[in-house]
Amino acid sequence: MCFFSLPAGEVTEVVKFEDITLISRKNTALVVPNAIEIVTSRKHFFSHFPNRDEALHLLKFLWEVRHVVGPILVGGRLFTEALGSIKFPGESRVFQQRFKSMLPEGELLCSLYACTLHECRPGTKDPPRGTLYITQRYLCFDSATSAKVIPLRKITAIRMGRCSCDGPPNVCSACSGPVPCECCAATGETSKSAESPAERSSERGSERERGVEVVELIKTSGKMVAVADTDCDRMLAVLLHFWRVETPLAPLPPVLVFGATSLCGAMALKQMVQDQKVYVKAAVSESDGPGRAYLQALGVATVAVNFSHPPSIIACLRGVRRVVFHSSLDSAELAQLSAVAAVLKSLQTSAGVDYVVLLSYTAALCGEAFKPTASRTASSASSASNLVQALTDLEEAVRQCGTPFTTLHVNFPMQLLFSLPELLTRCVLALPLDDVCLPWVDLRDVGKVVAMLVASPLPNVCGKAFHLTGQEALSCRSMAAILMGAMQKRVDFRPLTLNQYRHALTGRGVPETCIRNTLALYELARTPPFQAVSTDVCHLLSQPATLFRQFVADNVVMFK
Repeated sequence: MCFFSLPAGEVTEVVKFEDITLISRKNTALVVPNAIEIVTSRKHFFSHFPNRDEALHLLKFLWEVRHVVGPILVGGRLFTEALGSIKFPGESRVFQQRFKSMLPEGELLCSLYACTLHECRPGTKDPPRGTLYITQRYLCFDSATSAKVIPLRKITAIRMGRCSCDGPPNVCSACSGPVPCECCAATGETSKSAESPAERSSERGSERERGVEVVELIKTSGKMVAVADTDCDRMLAVLLHFWRVETPLAPLPPVLVFGATSLCGAMALKQMVQDQKVYVKAAVSESDGPGRAYLQALGVATVAVNFSHPPSIIACLRGVRRVVFHSSLDSAELAQLSAVAAVLKSLQTSAGVDYVVLLSYTAALCGEAFKPTASRTASSASSASNLVQALTDLEEAVRQCGTPFTTLHVNFPMQLLFSLPELLTRCVLALPLDDVCLPWVDLRDVGKVVAMLVASPLPNVCGKAFHLTGQEALSCRSMAAILMGAMQKRVDFRPLTLNQYRHALTGRGVPETCIRNTLALYELARTPPFQAVSTDVCHLLSQPATLFRQFVADNVVMFK
């Protein structure tokens, strides 16, 4: 059993099951039932489990079979096929009794979620609330009034949606149902147009602004919307896993991602896997063992590449139709991507690659916008100029390779906040941005754009560049105020100098080249391209970019 600490970024606990003498339920702060204590030669106390009993049942099962040699079987099946029965023993018995006559013999429970299921068709009212049981081949919904079984093979698409009433008049933009939207009604929401401005409180207004996350199930006979009580993301991931196993992959071309271990690259890869049935491979440097292990743990195939050896690059491109480029702020990685672009140019059409998406930074748009001034040191101006030049050279290399391409310039990502230890531990937002207002972008939106482009490139986007930003420019003080409201505790903004931020990055073990380029990025944040709000996300996705308030609400557990 391994415990991974996000702020520290490393494995901090490893416990062998054979060393455990006791596993028991415990309470956090004596009263909150969300902790587990594991006793070896010392006590290990783990708290804040969102699903404590589920984790406890699985840990106890693995502890009880720790001495088993060979495959672990449950009822003649591999235990990985019977995880639902292990994690939800009581619910599994109820499921078997309820659906025994409606399912083939031997169908086992894999997971379950409390939710409301709404069939999006005229005349459907009062969507039932109940439990969605997921097996390897079926979705089973049980409510007080009915039981429904849906074969996974009859579902043509599963995706995350957002139920809001901001679409065409009298039509919900998520489920296409009548306004007031019944998906929202299932969770207590109503249409904006259903009440007067005087009746709207600020709290209810913010809820309508961000809408309700739903999982859309597209069937051959119509669409259904599942509104989970909690953790829609997890329900989506489980549904997608079993749906992909049960249904054959769509004939979409393989996609090779360079830079998949960077923050933006990883989010793009996640969205490609979730939103489209795309076969994704990640190209990783031969020396990046941790990066390969991380991607393989996500179930993504990896290809080891020697970027200084062209035949190795040619080998990794074999059989690939589409390529996604993204680099971290490491100068060496920028040079690696330029080497790949040079190989593509030398191969031309013989490589088989017919489309390239380049994920770049807004810094590439700065050009002459950044010049040394009295308030800037010569070294910071030089670093910023070098970063702009490196990104410009990479874009030019992709442009010269002769393959149709689209460039996406990404502004400061909201997910950057997850990497700020002081925010997560001491509720202090410490950044070298002073009062600069920036349109921070949600990387989930960026990932959706990349997934959409690689699945079906649009003719009118090839050869063009798009600037991906949020729909509002916020100062760090405004962001701290929004975080404070969501976390229900004081959050302070502390402006840092570039030197103070350099010391903080050095203390976290960030490589010097990354530190240099990161500081250059913050210097460039004061230029007009970084502060300009773009509508390109809305143009490409046909929906508005995610608001920062909505991003915080979706990730409030992480911030807390």
